[in-house]
Order: sequence, then C-alpha cells, then structure tokens
Amino acid sequence: MEKWQNSSDENASLYVGIAYHNLALIDSIKYASLSVSWLSKYNGKKHISIATAYKGSAITLVANAYSKKNDFMTATAKLNEGFNLIDKAIKMDPQNVIIRFLRAENGIEITETTPFNRSKEVEEDLNFLATKLSNFTNIQKAQYYLILGRLKLFQKKINEAIAALRQVIKEAPDSKYAQIARKILAKLED
Repeated sequence: MEKWQNSSDENASLYVGIAYHNLALIDSIKYASLSVSWLSKYNGKKHISIATAYKGSAITLVANAYSKKNDFMTATAKLNEGFNLIDKAIKMDPQNVIIRFLRAENGIEITETTPFNRSKEVEEDLNFLATKLSNFTNIQKAQYYLILGRLKLFQKKINEAIAALRQVIKEAPDSKYAQIARKILAKLED
C-alpha cells in the first residue's frame, strides 16, 4: 500500500482507499476514516462510480465505529450519508457488477445488524446479478448465493435460505463464503 500512497498515478487514491475499506471490514475504528479520506482524494473520471460506492460503504463503516462508541445519533447520520452515496453510484453506473455486489453485501449486513432495512435494495441488486450469474466465477456465484441465503433468512423464507446456502458450498466449497454458509446452516439445524 505504501507504493500507492506515494504514487502520482491518478488511481492511487482509489486503490489505497479500497485497501483501507477492506481493512475497515475487520477494524472499522482504525481504518474506516482512512478509507473515506483516501477515496475523497480520487479525482479520476474512469472509476468515479466505484470510488463513490466504496466511499459510501466506508462511511457506513465509520457509522459502525460510532455505534461501537455508543454515539448512535452520529452513527445514524453516517449510515444515511453512506447509503446515499452507494445509491448514487448505482444511478451513475447501474450495470456495474462490482458496485452491485458492494451494495448488496453492505445492505444485507446493515439489514441484519441494525434497525435499518435495506432488503429492497439487496433484492434489487440480487435480481440484477442473477442476470449475470452464468458469467460469474464459482467464487462470485458463492458470494451471490450467500447474500441470497442471508436475504431469504431475513425474509423468514427458511427453505429458500437453506437451498441458497447449500448452493454456496456447492459452488466454492473451500471459500470463505462456504465457511460462513456452513456456520449459518449449522445454526439453522440446531
């Protein structure tokens, strides 16, 4: 990452921002604000929709950090700000698979862990992604089916959830997605 932090490449801030975003998934308090900062520096045109989506997602991770500090008012404001940016990115580039996956992942996580319900957006993204499914790698298919399974669980459609979670394991049995699917299935069987 250090190479990109000191680079004059127009995409450097995007790459660093996405890297910090991914670290913020593990530690939002330490990395989410760094991600937002780096993504805010992106001045390119080619990947502006991706930068906007990741910045929105990073802002929802900042909200998570505020929530961990029991500052729920700021967390709520940050969630709304993040949602608005992710939705704006979809409007900018509705055919972008990366943005659709990002919004679906972010949306299902928010829907499962907060009072906010983004299931409508998750379903919209999954419907779009389903039209591209035949072109996906097995890992992408596993990611898709995991989000679908989690959505079906939220919707209390247990049989559909189980079918989707089993498909995750079928598509990519050694993936991180399959590990998560197995844990969810184990809880359902209890």
